[in-house]
Amino acid sequence: MFKRYLQYSGGTCDPVVISRLKGIKARGEIRSQYHYSTDIVPTIFDIAGVQMPKVYRGVEKFPLSRLSMRYPFD
Repeated sequence: MFKRYLQYSGGTCDPVVISRLKGIKARGEIRSQYHYSTDIVPTIFDIAGVQMPKVYRGVEKFPLSRLSMRYPFD
């Protein structure tokens, strides 16, 4: 079903499984939120409790424009 919305949304839909021991209160539920691959990095930073650096190796970085996928974990 990864191409189920191709004609409407202009992209593909792939399922993802996220596991985080002792970090996700919900158990076994199926979530239907849409997220994008660009939400993975903000999620990792959010879970790790760190901020993305504004400058890395002398190169200024653009701020992340996506959001963390952490909110449906609870």
